[in-house]
Amino acid sequence: MPARLRKTYGIAEIPYDILLSQAELAEVNTGSCRTLILTPKENAKGTGVLYFSAGGFLTPPTEKDYRLVLKITEETGCDVILPLCPLYPDVPLQDTISSVLESVRLVANRYPEGSSAVLAFSLGATLCLYLFLELKQRGFPYTLPSRWLLNSPFLRIPPSKEELQYMDLLAPHDVTIPKVFLMPEGLMGQVFAEASPNILRFADISRCNLGGMPETDLYVGTKEIALACVEAFERNCETAGIKLHVHEGLGMMHCWGLYSEMKEGRKLQKEYFDIFRTLSRIQ
Repeated sequence: MPARLRKTYGIAEIPYDILLSQAELAEVNTGSCRTLILTPKENAKGTGVLYFSAGGFLTPPTEKDYRLVLKITEETGCDVILPLCPLYPDVPLQDTISSVLESVRLVANRYPEGSSAVLAFSLGATLCLYLFLELKQRGFPYTLPSRWLLNSPFLRIPPSKEELQYMDLLAPHDVTIPKVFLMPEGLMGQVFAEASPNILRFADISRCNLGGMPETDLYVGTKEIALACVEAFERNCETAGIKLHVHEGLGMMHCWGLYSEMKEGRKLQKEYFDIFRTLSRIQ
């Protein structure tokens, strides 16, 4: 499977022509992680959105990701910071986490508190939670973005027995993610089988101490298997005193907010934009 991923997706190809036609573009190397910074050509607010693409630590951003980051700059005046994450299996998960933390620090140094947010999808949203847990372990050496919008993260690897039973009901409706993906014999199981002991505890986010996590909006469709693990995550957030808003998309699939061709996707994107417009650069 990993070899097939490499063959299918290869190295991330950046559509420079598309990006440069609509935004100012800078590319920086933060450790071993390349990071793109897109700035609106007009009406830039000096606020930022840290964007994690759906492929996370397995596959590079797709055209849907690049189209959406451009819409963010155009519709909100926010900069977008897009890490091009080192990918498994060439890079183990713990090294990816350490590398991408440099992109988080870049955001902290560039945008004052309250002037940045996170938008993340699928494995990118999962990675975002892993980054939080690693930063918490390090004592929060820098300020985190103040609002996190997480779409369809995977919250427990492997799912519990009860969650697997719920997934059996959801699986016939999920056209994107098979249940085996999250199992020990699946790709995510393999990722954690090769992870360091320090990272293994991240596999079950519902049991991790989430104290200090910023205000978070969690988006999940009612026709995707990721829904099965949300209840335990909600309980954990409540215990930790986290301000969590769960948005269940009725009849929606995995990461429907990425799909501009769907009216439901466009509606959800508007919700993202409205939140990003509330960011303000207060020195």
